[in-house]
Amino acid sequence: MRVYSSYRTALDGFTRHCQGTDMPLLQRYDVLEHLMRDVLTDAGRLALLARLVQPGQPRSLGRESGPRGMLSVRVRREYMDGLRLTLDTAVALDAALVRLERYHVLEHLMQDLLTVDGREQIRVDLRAWRQR
Repeated sequence: MRVYSSYRTALDGFTRHCQGTDMPLLQRYDVLEHLMRDVLTDAGRLALLARLVQPGQPRSLGRESGPRGMLSVRVRREYMDGLRLTLDTAVALDAALVRLERYHVLEHLMQDLLTVDGREQIRVDLRAWRQR
């Protein structure tokens, strides 16, 4: 998938920071799967789409111009299937979402990586998620 470089840089930095502190075995795919967990259920997909259509909701906090770069991370197939179902649901629900792309959804899910408070919340959530 393609995302703006600020998202890729944030994911890499967050993963390295966690590996160097209390989660030495954490991988980028672990972080992405955690962030993408809402796409696995119908309720999660609907909640995600509701957040995406809120007025004033930026599709990309990176606000970069130019091309998106490749994000080379393997996530399990069910997450990619869930992402596809999210887009299918978007088209079925709202004509305004017809132009929604995978990178819009992924960048929305990754936006907390761009803020200090967001990264801290992800760390807390990841610890709990990994202990399940």
